[in-house]
Amino acid sequence: NTSKPSESGQIKAEIKNGSLWLETHNAPLSEVIREIGALAGFRTIIDADFADTSPVNVMLKNISVKEAVERLVSDSNRIIFYAPARNEAGQRIISRVWLFGLNGVSDDAANSDDINIASAEKAAVRDHKFIRLTRMLEQSQTEQVRIRATIALGALQDERAVLALESALSDAYALVRRQAISALGRIGGERATMVLGNILLNSGIDNSERVMAAQALRMQDSEFARGYLRAGADDPDEQVRSASSRRSGALNLKNTNSQ
Repeated sequence: NTSKPSESGQIKAEIKNGSLWLETHNAPLSEVIREIGALAGFRTIIDADFADTSPVNVMLKNISVKEAVERLVSDSNRIIFYAPARNEAGQRIISRVWLFGLNGVSDDAANSDDINIASAEKAAVRDHKFIRLTRMLEQSQTEQVRIRATIALGALQDERAVLALESALSDAYALVRRQAISALGRIGGERATMVLGNILLNSGIDNSERVMAAQALRMQDSEFARGYLRAGADDPDEQVRSASSRRSGALNLKNTNSQ
């Protein structure tokens, strides 16, 4: 049983017969989770960009630790890891809770010697980020959120994101579509290359997006991509022809055509 004053509030927590009783007044969320972890035996990891926003004022009675954590922290800002074993009631046992900000888990945190996350857990973090970002892209009603999601998916460079990015090419907002094209270029691979090539060769699509598709294809070191660029170099539109032929693309086209 604990009654702990924090810098700006009070935390009272107790575990009775495996259930949590919690009362907080104006307490920072990170301190609340740490206190629960100290009682329940799990480790709390706070990423550098995690921000304690509104103070926590709750009263939870006879609730499982897992349910308490899920209520207190949005699933987009935490990852829960579990121990292999279960408790006497057959419930999963939390081994650690990782709190992070809107930008996801920072690379510095994921690689920190202090945190020492196992490779399997890093994969779980990556999967969580992928799921969260694709959900943002597919479900958010806010243009800026969808734009940030496309940028982050491109940085993640996970080929599983191609399908969601392909759907984003039909977005009503041009900036979302353009960032999706750029993200496909960063991800690469056969499917992404095919999607980009179809944009490049589709005369019914806005020329600025076709030019971006050519630029993205030039990032791919594959004969598949160069084939699309060769076709784009003969396009009736001057901007598309230029984008398909310039820089390294031009050299590849020349060498291929001379064979």
